[in-house]
Amino acid sequence: MRLSKPKLVLIDLDGTLVDSVPDLAYCIDEMMKVLGREPWGEEKVRGWVGNGVDRLVMRALTDTLWEDPESADF
Repeated sequence: MRLSKPKLVLIDLDGTLVDSVPDLAYCIDEMMKVLGREPWGEEKVRGWVGNGVDRLVMRALTDTLWEDPESADF
């Protein structure tokens, strides 16, 4: 029996294999600083992760799970 090399390997970095929250929190905090707002920190951002990057940014802008920010802010 001969094994062949895979042509492609996919890794889903949704938190199962790698805790990506520290990187996401860093990015959110830098965004908040650019907007002249206080950064949230890793603990707060950890509670917001899920539902994609758009929703993560909305959560950072509103400090809520499902409210939409003003369109100018977003």
